[in-house]
Amino acid sequence: MGLMRNDPPANRQEWLANTAFVQRVAAAVHQRNGFADQARAALEKAAAANPDDWRALLHLAELHRRQGDLDAALPLYRRVAAQAGDAKAAWLSAVLGGAALPKAPIGGGGHPWPAPFVRITNFLPPHQCDGLLALVMANRRHFGAAMIGDKKVDPDVRRGLRAGGQVRRQVRPWFLPKLCAALPKVMPRVPVGPLVDPFVELHVTACPVGSEFKIHRDWTEASPSRRLNWAYYFHRRPRRFSGGDLLLHDSLPDGSGCSAVAFTRLAPLHNSIVFFPSGCFHQVTPVEGEPGDFADCRFTLNGHFNLRPGAAANG
Repeated sequence: MGLMRNDPPANRQEWLANTAFVQRVAAAVHQRNGFADQARAALEKAAAANPDDWRALLHLAELHRRQGDLDAALPLYRRVAAQAGDAKAAWLSAVLGGAALPKAPIGGGGHPWPAPFVRITNFLPPHQCDGLLALVMANRRHFGAAMIGDKKVDPDVRRGLRAGGQVRRQVRPWFLPKLCAALPKVMPRVPVGPLVDPFVELHVTACPVGSEFKIHRDWTEASPSRRLNWAYYFHRRPRRFSGGDLLLHDSLPDGSGCSAVAFTRLAPLHNSIVFFPSGCFHQVTPVEGEPGDFADCRFTLNGHFNLRPGAAANG
């Protein structure tokens, strides 16, 4: 009676390739069914079975990007860019690593393209960050339902709170100079065209448990002058909520649509600010936790750099 054996084929490279392929298929199945941890494990096995399988590395990098683990995604994108010359991987290596941006394919190659962004941590001195929290707490009565578009409230699209002009007027004089001072660092990394003497929108928002903002973009026919979005995050520590992440969806360059499954996840890090193009489709994931005090909200200062009236038609 012969023994059953499970030896790899004589062509080891073929065996490695087949093993990695099987793991990639398993990862796709897990991902489709919503099992991110299992998908990640399968992709890690595929990459271990065949380190030259750049497709497995790319899928694993994309999974890390969707989960917000950008430190894990960056070296994988670099490996894919080096091994396969993949344009998207090279672009994301530059975006995540702070390197000079390569040229993106014209029209994104006909596919949604990842948004460039800049995140700056420890943006304000601690005493100014703490002062913002004290300011919003003292002005709780001036927050009302956040609106969209033509000044309407639509809880099916956006749920959250936004402060009135009384609060914004206390913030603009000292915050805007700090915001504008960051532009020389930001503009080379988020190419949105020239911003000469821009007008800056500023809003103050609070997101209690249950808040969210579904996929949208801010550069529209109704707001054609918007070019550069920004969002500064702060909250009480220790943080008493989860979620509230910013998802920057890979978007078609002409603004006609975006990918629902390819995006960069950015957690709302305390005392950090994010800049990204106003034409990028994005969303805020639901804020989760136990309903509590107003001080437990996810707070932001956020807004847009706009072209001055008359410049939008030429920009």
